[in-house]
Amino acid sequence: MFRGGSRPGAGRPGWHAKTNSASRLDVRELQRRGAFAYPGSFVSISWGLRGNGCLNVNRNMLTVSLHWPEGPLDGQRVVAHVRLERTPCTFGGSQVWFACPDCTRRAALLYLHERLTCRRCAGFVYPSQSLDSVGRSWERTRKIDRQLGPPCVGSDGRQKRPKGMRSRTFEELMDAGAREMQWRWESAEAAVDGSHRREAAELQRLATLHALGNAH
Repeated sequence: MFRGGSRPGAGRPGWHAKTNSASRLDVRELQRRGAFAYPGSFVSISWGLRGNGCLNVNRNMLTVSLHWPEGPLDGQRVVAHVRLERTPCTFGGSQVWFACPDCTRRAALLYLHERLTCRRCAGFVYPSQSLDSVGRSWERTRKIDRQLGPPCVGSDGRQKRPKGMRSRTFEELMDAGAREMQWRWESAEAAVDGSHRREAAELQRLATLHALGNAH
């Protein structure tokens, strides 16, 4: 059986654990909350499955304490020490990263998979990696829609360019969205045509067998 390709229904096997199936810690969200503004800061967080936790931030080390007082993980605790790394930003300041406790690679997200670890070490895949070709086309369309923002139709019936977006960028996004829609339409037609051809071939095969039977 062939897999992959651009034919309708083609896709990657879907039995791997997905990133959206586990609780995660996002360094960007913590930075927006000012968790790394000064050494010794203390941040409380809520965690999936009725959990809660606290973060103790030093200059280059983050101590994560998670606790589930009730629910499916009743009484469980996780304590992890995560090294922090910083890279300079173009216009000043710095971006903070987690260093995965297992492989030491930089990561913006750490997932709870028995312990805190990066996506690769946990063996997680993105949900989009298990979509078929049509599903991936819809994902691209949704991404385009997010960039264009809420629909705003002008008096001519066409979508208006979002404020602040360059005309060239707007036209490229609209063209890309139209191509995705056209591709899905052609794929659907090809799938229907292919189904009809298979039906016709099967009917011809049965007719041939019937004719051979009558000949004997």
